[in-house]
Amino acid sequence: MERPFITLDVFAERPFGGNPLAVVLDGRGLDTAAMQAIAGEFNLSETVFMLPPEDPANSAALRIFTPQVELPFAGHPNVGAAVAFALGCGPFGRKGVERVRFEERVGLVALDLDYDGAHPRGAWLTAPAAPAIGDPLPPALVARAAGLPVTAIRREPRPPRLVRLGPDFAMVELADAGAMAAARPVGEAFGASPGPGGEDRLQALLVLYRYEGTRLHVRVFAPLAGIAEDPATGAANLALAGYLAALAPEADLDLDLAVSQGGEMGRPSRLRVQAAKRQGGCAPPRIHGCAVQVMEGRLRLPG
Repeated sequence: MERPFITLDVFAERPFGGNPLAVVLDGRGLDTAAMQAIAGEFNLSETVFMLPPEDPANSAALRIFTPQVELPFAGHPNVGAAVAFALGCGPFGRKGVERVRFEERVGLVALDLDYDGAHPRGAWLTAPAAPAIGDPLPPALVARAAGLPVTAIRREPRPPRLVRLGPDFAMVELADAGAMAAARPVGEAFGASPGPGGEDRLQALLVLYRYEGTRLHVRVFAPLAGIAEDPATGAANLALAGYLAALAPEADLDLDLAVSQGGEMGRPSRLRVQAAKRQGGCAPPRIHGCAVQVMEGRLRLPG
């Protein structure tokens, strides 16, 4: 049994930057165990499988896997899958589409393509919902998870918080550039509960330094998903935009942010994130990224 696949570098305009993604273009006949094994074989942050949609009005169904777990939603697999679809790849692709709608565990996810001439350049992804902002997290817990002293964690004007958008991400602002460079995931701190008897667990961590104007620098750690550090994380940055908008003092606000990530890994990534708040309520944020195809091939599977 063979299955076609391509890889793309997402949140980058040229190969060998951004976040690599494998797209298995026809996931029919593969069960969950097979998909998880294939994702482990690729060993990228995520591997996405395209399947026929339940509703023929939609473009495709997607299942998204890290090397160790399935995700209900993620950003860079959606952007990469949208570009692969618009390239006409596989049995579900259709060249030149302006919009795709993917059925996912989190619900229906819509993306709008943008083009360089006739070539799909990237996509805008609208989050399926506004992020849910949790209670403040203990600074000592997030400091331990980031391998930093507690003095490196900023508590004002925004304390660390758990933000839910598909996966859960802890949002943590750091005091200085030195702390940003020194941060590293400490595995035993992940999976811990922020408080006694709490159901939430620290699953993934976004650290942010220098939120000034419209330019941000972030790093994301998710060792429980088999990702020590991620070069570009769409869902985490969507959650970040919602966190910044929700905790801003203004009742009405428009954010348009340029995010850099992955430089510490030699995989420079660029993301653009937008969020809006009206009368204190936040709309679902959206994110833009480019994607460039790097490889194509065929999986050879037993059976």
